[in-house]
Amino acid sequence: MASSNTSPVDIKFRDAFSHNIPPLSPKTNELSAGHRKQPTCRPLTTATIFDQDQVLILRDGTKIYADIFRPRTDQKVPAIVMWGPYGKTGTGMLNIHSMPLRAGISETQLSGYEDFEG
Repeated sequence: MASSNTSPVDIKFRDAFSHNIPPLSPKTNELSAGHRKQPTCRPLTTATIFDQDQVLILRDGTKIYADIFRPRTDQKVPAIVMWGPYGKTGTGMLNIHSMPLRAGISETQLSGYEDFEG
């Protein structure tokens, strides 16, 4: 862990790549309506564009990586943004599979693409 001294708050950074997190691989896939990540997962209700590991550059130049899910449509739709320290799309060190009894949520209730707090 490294420490940052540019802030009055002591901020700790951890190298994510040393903790068995898969390498980033930006790509786009179209998931059809009815798609299931696993046979036991809830199917998607609409055709969805999945932009995986997309680089977003913040105002201060910091790069973050996001997974973006959007319906395949030309219509404007509202964005729902989720952020948390536990990774994205089930790749973090802490995910629902690591919770006792999946925190009471069966696989059939979720798409399999959610992150932990989703």
